[in-house]
Amino acid sequence: MKFTIIQTFLSKCKLKNGLFLILTMLSAQSYAQQIDQISQAMSLGNATLMAKQFDKTITLKIFSEQNIYSKQQAEQILKQFFEKNIPIQFSKQLENEQNGSKYYFGLLKTKQKLFRTYFYIKNTNSLDVIKEIRIEIE
Repeated sequence: MKFTIIQTFLSKCKLKNGLFLILTMLSAQSYAQQIDQISQAMSLGNATLMAKQFDKTITLKIFSEQNIYSKQQAEQILKQFFEKNIPIQFSKQLENEQNGSKYYFGLLKTKQKLFRTYFYIKNTNSLDVIKEIRIEIE
């Protein structure tokens, strides 16, 4: 009798651990896909694709101008940036995760200049969304 109870308990623990592992892997996969989408949007200069990753409001800093914008406003500002600075290449430099927040740094090479980029991604309502973007001249 005791053996059966222990077997049942261990079986449930394995199921829970397995389920936790699967959920963790799916989360990591979705984050990796998100990073790929950000990289692709930056490489293409596609503000619409990038905006799909935005939270409802986003802090956007381009050079020295910084403000909090709605998703739609930020998309338009980013679109104007890409019209003036046509991307040639985007490369991921570093990504980090700390306390559930994710940080992603990259270099954007355009026809005119080289820019450092910074993305702050936070989980909001079970979705990883971009909360902040900074673009600075390298």
